[in-house]
Amino acid sequence: MVGQTISGVVGILDELILPDSNTLTACEEFAERTKKWFRGVRLNVSVYGDATGEHRNSSPSRTDWQIVRNFFGRYSDRYQVTFCVPTANHR
Repeated sequence: MVGQTISGVVGILDELILPDSNTLTACEEFAERTKKWFRGVRLNVSVYGDATGEHRNSSPSRTDWQIVRNFFGRYSDRYQVTFCVPTANHR
């Protein structure tokens, strides 16, 4: 989900549904869909997820969270990113 919060009210702007996809493809689709809002000032992005992404691999050598962090690092001129990911999942 791509959303925006204004005065505490959350509005959904877009939803990414990519069947049979992978983490990098999802990141690239996010960049494609959000470039229309980029006007020279970095977009504030909060990325939410769970700790499982630190262990799950969709590529041969990196975890899903490593892929996401690397992706946003490449676009640091476009996005100001905050990761909201716990170190462990609660039971």
